[in-house]
Amino acid sequence: SLLVTLGSSWNDTEIQDPGLAVAICGSGCTVTDPTIVVGGRTLALIDGNPFPNAPEIIADFTARYAFPLPGGGEIFAFTDWAYQGATNLFLYESIEFQTDDQFEGGLKIGYYNPEMHGLEAALFVRNITDEDNIKGGIDFNNNTAFVNDPRVIGVSLRASY
Repeated sequence: SLLVTLGSSWNDTEIQDPGLAVAICGSGCTVTDPTIVVGGRTLALIDGNPFPNAPEIIADFTARYAFPLPGGGEIFAFTDWAYQGATNLFLYESIEFQTDDQFEGGLKIGYYNPEMHGLEAALFVRNITDEDNIKGGIDFNNNTAFVNDPRVIGVSLRASY
């Protein structure tokens, strides 16, 4: 009646090119890499930086518990949690385009019956702790990031035919 899953990955990335220089944000972000000026443009030297959007550590956990019902079907509870380590969003490093460790979880409680076309009716909560997590950025002339959804509470109904 209980199913638990765990997953994790370790990803050690590093740009290895001592002369590689890239354009930086045009809006005055705080670049932490060494910079050089080439043709009047400021460029960041990115040797040794991690790949963009490649956190070193990712982990996830799920648990599902089901209570069988005498007439068929089951009542279940399911939770899932994900962790993402600190992440650099672009090739260059800057204070504004780094994320801290992030986590997000959810909960789903419902009824499932595989004999009734896989009928499932459930209540759910996504981002149960209402975390604000940066998921990416836009590197134009503004410091723009996009974030995860806020806490979402809902009802779901599904069946397969």
